[in-house]
Amino acid sequence: MSVLGLQRAQLVASIYEAALAPSRWSGFLSELVYATGSTTGIIWGHDFSQRTVTVAGHTNDALFCSSGFSEQALAQFEAHYGALNVWLQDPSLHTAGSVVHGEMLYPNRLLKKSEYWADWLRPQDIFYTSAAIGERTPERSLNATVCRPEAAGPYSEQELGILAELMPHLQTGFALHRRLRDLDALAGASTAVLDRMPLGVALLDESGALIHHNTRAKQLLDGAADMLAVRGGRLVCSRPRENDKLAALVRAA
Repeated sequence: MSVLGLQRAQLVASIYEAALAPSRWSGFLSELVYATGSTTGIIWGHDFSQRTVTVAGHTNDALFCSSGFSEQALAQFEAHYGALNVWLQDPSLHTAGSVVHGEMLYPNRLLKKSEYWADWLRPQDIFYTSAAIGERTPERSLNATVCRPEAAGPYSEQELGILAELMPHLQTGFALHRRLRDLDALAGASTAVLDRMPLGVALLDESGALIHHNTRAKQLLDGAADMLAVRGGRLVCSRPRENDKLAALVRAA
């Protein structure tokens, strides 16, 4: 496998690692910035109807992250300049599964005449951009975007090809991230309900390992530590005979 092939394989692996461990999205983005010869990158959302953006640091969703941008630049982008983004003027050019670059969205010859470039892009030393549009609904899009200075030149077909090859993996990774996030939220809500119950409740998996026990169960265990306890992630009795009976009950359940 070529060096370029190894680099792309690593990017694909990083996407799925990030989907399972959201704190790794920023690591993937840094790798993408490097692989495409960029200086900055961002995974962000845009609302076409409200002309608002969702960026890193302004949401609890770790999917939204950035590389190379200062917190001040992101705050300015969210508060004002996101609505002036000339590359978002024509929503019809933003379709799910497509890779776009700046010239496709707004003529480069006009870019320097815009307030967006003069007041926000120029201070970040950004002129060229390219984006993988992972998701698109009538109102919103979710994008992985990379940017670089004018001196670096426009994105090559090879660099755009990296985004195109990653597209199906990005879409799957984004969907998996959201699915797991929603499941975590449901699990959190369920355990919160259990913690409000007056009865002691312990949840065990099919092997008998303890997954969760509510507040009342913890109180009961603390008060009966000489008879029943949690050891090695399992409920155990201090007396062998009772412990065998408990294990049999768990297996039967």
